[in-house]
Amino acid sequence: MLGLALAVLVLLLTGCAGPAPAPTLTPASIPPTGPAPATPGAPRNETPAAPQQVRGMILEVAARNLTEVALLRLRDSQGREWSFTTQGPVGITPSHLREHQVFGQSVLVTYTEGPGQLVAQAVED
Repeated sequence: MLGLALAVLVLLLTGCAGPAPAPTLTPASIPPTGPAPATPGAPRNETPAAPQQVRGMILEVAARNLTEVALLRLRDSQGREWSFTTQGPVGITPSHLREHQVFGQSVLVTYTEGPGQLVAQAVED
C-alpha cells in the first residue's frame, strides 16, 4: 500500500498524472475580437470633408443611363478644368446638362473629394 501511494505521489510530482487542466481565462487574457486598436502615429478615420462648390461651363457630359450622369467636365471662370464622377443621381439629367452645354449656360456643382477623384453630389442650374 505504501508503494502504491509513493508511485502516485511520484506521478503527480513529475506531471505524468494525466492532462493538465485547461487554463482559466480572465478578461485580461481573452484576445479581443473587434478591430485592432489604433497604432500610435497611424492615420485615424477622419470624418468626410465638407462638400464644396464650383460653377462653370460644361465641356463634357457622359451618361450612365437616361437619368444619371457618369462623368461631368467643366471649366470655371478662372479657366481651370474640373472632372467629376458620380455615385448615383445628382438632381439633373444628362440631356438637361447637354442643353446647358449647347446654350452656354453655367451649372453649379456640389462635390466632395474622394480617393483620387472629385465626386459630384448635386448639379444645379
